[in-house]
Amino acid sequence: MKGSIVFMLLLTWLSGVQLHAKSDYRLYYTPSWRQGGMINAFVYPTDGIEKASFAFLQLNEKRTARARGQGFPYVVKKAKKREIYLFLVGISALAPADRYQLEVSLTLKDGREVVLRSDELEVESGNYRHQTIQMGKQGQSAISNQSAERQAQAKRFYAALGRFEPQALYDVGRWDLPVTGKSWYYTSRYGAQREFVYPDGSRSRDFHNGEDFGGLAVGSDVLAVADGLVVLAENRVVTGYTVIVMHAPGFFSLYYHMNGIDVVDGTMVRRGQRVGGIGATGFATGPHLHLTAYNQGQEVDPQWLFQHPLINEPWLTTLLQSLKISKRGS
Repeated sequence: MKGSIVFMLLLTWLSGVQLHAKSDYRLYYTPSWRQGGMINAFVYPTDGIEKASFAFLQLNEKRTARARGQGFPYVVKKAKKREIYLFLVGISALAPADRYQLEVSLTLKDGREVVLRSDELEVESGNYRHQTIQMGKQGQSAISNQSAERQAQAKRFYAALGRFEPQALYDVGRWDLPVTGKSWYYTSRYGAQREFVYPDGSRSRDFHNGEDFGGLAVGSDVLAVADGLVVLAENRVVTGYTVIVMHAPGFFSLYYHMNGIDVVDGTMVRRGQRVGGIGATGFATGPHLHLTAYNQGQEVDPQWLFQHPLINEPWLTTLLQSLKISKRGS
């Protein structure tokens, strides 16, 4: 008996757990939080839950929400097909390294509201660097374009990224690289604070929200990083020939600056399938691919997805199998 108690205390410390004092619902979460990374969190059991949302709160005076989003029901097959309410939380490089708390709000079918909160944890710094980039006339023209066409493109772009479909679980594994061969290299890294210098002497600044792959010939294959549904495929003023693929509810990969598009909006793509070719269209200084990972309003580090699955099934399975909770909501 004593050994079981020690084990459960250790599991709680490793995984994070918060029990609401007036309910049977428990909140569990992966405890490694850093800029550019992702958190897997879930509530169990799920019986009586109508819907659920989360807020990732910086513990400053205003308790600033650095990310918000929805959860969705998810069945963990290797844990006796138990159903959980899963939350995929993205931590942007723009979220300051500080203390945070994850807050989950449950709306129950009987109309009650339940709020669960994690422990207070530190978000580690990604130690991002600064970069100065000399832009040409093409780049200055793209960034200064305020046409109605650009505004219409922006509406379609954010409408695509605003899609949240709970059943859209196409591929939640670790990402493959979007390029092949030995000649490619990174030309600009996620999280870099960039300053652009234009031909007329003006300057602008931004945060780099993805990874840039260079060193490849124009037309070289750009490959889907995972299975998914194409939700946008068009030539845009700023990002050039662009493809957006949805892999999970609210989670997407984005491919910019290509020389053309080889997929169609509304169709499925497979991991490793060509979606376009390396190009230099839109706001670009030369041939490269820009890859972004986007989760419910937050751009996260593609490197996190190259190294970790989107949904950590082994963690979910091990944790659920260890819980001394009846199989309710499964």
